[in-house]
Amino acid sequence: MNKIFQLLALCLIGLTNSSLQAQKLEAEVRFLNGEVKTGEVKRFYVKPSFEKIDPWIIWKNMFHRDTPLHQYTKQKVSQKNLNFKAKGERKFQKIPIDSIYDVTTTSVVRTMNRGKVKEKQTYRALIANKLYNTKANKKVEVVSAFLPVLKENKTHTIYGTIYPIRSLFILYPPGVVFEGAPGAYGYLMIQNNEKNITISTETINKEKFYTAKQVEKRAKSPRNLNHSSLYLLFGDCPEAVKLIDKFYVVRMGNNKNRRQAAKDHNEAFLRSEKQFKSATSHNRSLATVELYMATYLQEIENIINTYEKNCGPVNDIYNPKHPEFKKNIDILNDEIKVL
Repeated sequence: MNKIFQLLALCLIGLTNSSLQAQKLEAEVRFLNGEVKTGEVKRFYVKPSFEKIDPWIIWKNMFHRDTPLHQYTKQKVSQKNLNFKAKGERKFQKIPIDSIYDVTTTSVVRTMNRGKVKEKQTYRALIANKLYNTKANKKVEVVSAFLPVLKENKTHTIYGTIYPIRSLFILYPPGVVFEGAPGAYGYLMIQNNEKNITISTETINKEKFYTAKQVEKRAKSPRNLNHSSLYLLFGDCPEAVKLIDKFYVVRMGNNKNRRQAAKDHNEAFLRSEKQFKSATSHNRSLATVELYMATYLQEIENIINTYEKNCGPVNDIYNPKHPEFKKNIDILNDEIKVL
């Protein structure tokens, strides 16, 4: 029976991989020179879906290879060149990432009632020097990737994807797949647009539990190891710094305090997972990056919101923080005198 179960699982994985390789998507490519082309991309990143898995998916995919299993899988973000075929052309060509601004794809996701839903996603072409773990006096490594744009404003941009962590049970016979409400894992990166610094939330969370001695050692390392990333992203805002200090405060504690902090962190994670599952159990479309950050990444989201509120661009010309405030007040006073 175990061998049969393994065979069914291997069929599912094998068919998933074949679907991924064959996947072609409609796309619009915007180039750095302002040119825009439409066509198709292949072997490109596909946005994971939280749509509930069809109970008969194993058997259906033994006979219908066109079922888009990519929506249930995790695939790495596309790197370097783009495989693109412009409208009217016959062959795919490799387009260098350094000539592209962004790519907007349109993918088709099938629903449980056999319907089809079109989903659009924009991916920014990013090229940057490797920020961390670089040896002194060595050539800086350049990293590149097409990253999904999840949230963007004038001060910061959030890139990445959230993946479903599924709870599956396969009943054999007859090979029916049952699924509970999924949790989520986020591969997210935060960029400070002005400083052009991009750091993953995974890196930030790891730093939270470094000891003071580890932080000091990493700060002195010639390899430029990460230790206080939140200060790089939001350290120019006094109101945000107060929350950042609180985020890293566990470093100053003794071992007993650190163990308690780790326990509290794990309990908070379980509560976040429960909140996420509860919110999406009856409506999977609510599984968004906004919900993920509000549940799994509350501390980081609070820092971002505080930064935007207190230190972000001010649009109101009569706000004292606006760069043209004095000039606009003088104009207003002159108008009042005329009246």
